[in-house]
Amino acid sequence: MLDTKLVTSPWKTNALVSTPHTVKISLLFSAIVLCLGCRYYEYVFTELYCIQGEIGDGQDILVRVHSECLTGDIFGSARCDCGNQLALAMKQIEATGRGVLIYLRGHEGRGIGLGHKLRAYNLQDDGRDTVEANEELGLPVDSREYGLGAQILRDLGVRTMRLMTNNPAKYVGLKGYGLAIAGRVPLLTPITKENKRYLETKHAKMGHLYSLDSNGHVNRINDENGNSGIDSPSDGVSKV
Repeated sequence: MLDTKLVTSPWKTNALVSTPHTVKISLLFSAIVLCLGCRYYEYVFTELYCIQGEIGDGQDILVRVHSECLTGDIFGSARCDCGNQLALAMKQIEATGRGVLIYLRGHEGRGIGLGHKLRAYNLQDDGRDTVEANEELGLPVDSREYGLGAQILRDLGVRTMRLMTNNPAKYVGLKGYGLAIAGRVPLLTPITKENKRYLETKHAKMGHLYSLDSNGHVNRINDENGNSGIDSPSDGVSKV
């Protein structure tokens, strides 16, 4: 455990939480962001994490390890599902009352960085998919590593987790360090005409798990009212 100085202060949360919470703020860095009723810390190497409730014995903790995505998380890009996944994960942790969200920096564009990601976007506009665009730029399809996230979880006291992800590669990246994954919680977010090809490519070429129709297509584009056609509940758990 890092030897960090903590201060405790009362904090009345926003509309997502109806009761005041006590938050602990790590003084590792000068800027702390508080929102959505969690206790927020900034970690060494500028990794971010939040905790809802108490870790306790560290068993069966709801966990999201989220890759940084400026375009999706901050600017709401319709090209990907990152921002929607982040919001849904935080809501599910809040609803559960106990969980951890790790926000991993340096994962922009699956590890290629913001500038290269924008170049890849231009290639996608010319017809390449998300994998082909990276390859044409001579860049890895996915260079993300999750070891630091696993170490943070271990340091926080997590021992077994229900992992919120559609990406089986995270299982391998987060196992070890004394951690075990008890189950997978899908993050089923709205599918739109803007992100449908992206999601289908991630399923076909990267093994991501989504609800599919009989032809292997992501099932299905939102209707004109914005309602999702996803078949499975967002809080369902499937065993790894």
